[in-house]
Amino acid sequence: MKTHSSTSFPFVIPATKQRPVAKQETASAVELITSSLPINLTRELSITHRKNIAYVKQHVGQRINGEITIGGKKVHVIKMLGTGGSKTVFDVEWNGYRLALALPHTTSGIGKWCSALKDPENTERVRELGLCTNTLCEAIPIKIDDVEFLGLVMNRYEDLPYLVFDTKDTNYLLSDREPLIPEGGLNVKNFVLMVSPVMDDLATVLKSNIRMGSDCFSTCIDKDGKLRMFFSDLGQGMHTTDKPVSYDTALGYAAMVLDRWACSFKDGDDQIKSMNADFFLEFEKGSDDPTSLQAKVAQEIMKRVSTT
Repeated sequence: MKTHSSTSFPFVIPATKQRPVAKQETASAVELITSSLPINLTRELSITHRKNIAYVKQHVGQRINGEITIGGKKVHVIKMLGTGGSKTVFDVEWNGYRLALALPHTTSGIGKWCSALKDPENTERVRELGLCTNTLCEAIPIKIDDVEFLGLVMNRYEDLPYLVFDTKDTNYLLSDREPLIPEGGLNVKNFVLMVSPVMDDLATVLKSNIRMGSDCFSTCIDKDGKLRMFFSDLGQGMHTTDKPVSYDTALGYAAMVLDRWACSFKDGDDQIKSMNADFFLEFEKGSDDPTSLQAKVAQEIMKRVSTT
């Protein structure tokens, strides 16, 4: 395992995550990076890293001959992985490793990025609950043209021990993926069995007094081949509460489960839908119908929450 001293970067990268350096030229790397930074910034450089981001855009401007470094070593930008919400994420090579580097989204304010920097702390808490999340998420000092601020480094989804289905990831959107069909065919009983581990994960979250926004939820296949929740973007979207779990909350989470599953279908999968018309009639029932699939999933989540 390769470690780095705390004086330069406070995180550990497993040697098994090492990837060869991409041969792609990255002459426009700084332009790509800086185009992701907020435009409503000030020229005053704060002492605290969490405030320095307010200076970076004005300092770097539109120059493309600058240098992006972590711990004095140059960062090579390979491509953009996804953008939206509070950040833009890049596939980068640094010191022989391939990583995901997150920087503020173009339209995000400074407050949003400061909230995003809570991601490592929240990710660690979710990880300690035994849930699926990124195996690396750290806020580290990054320099663009020698101006230092905090960015986020994570493992790329393709390097995780899960197969992640995330519609915010351009790799997923462009992949030749197959829809998630339960073993034994598509019917309500088999669907509920397939998402049973997902409901377990959501019950764990709710029983831990954690609440999350919809952007925090994706799905994945774990190492045992089970469909699980995958939790990400936890800086802004996650908070704690003392309020008891309500059925309405479970119903909202159930709707999210159905939505994430539906995202596994592509335009060319209409034949599957037509062959399973009865199931999709159940799928499309409104949440106010207690016999709807959404209501059944919500009821199962509440059963798990009430179990000590």
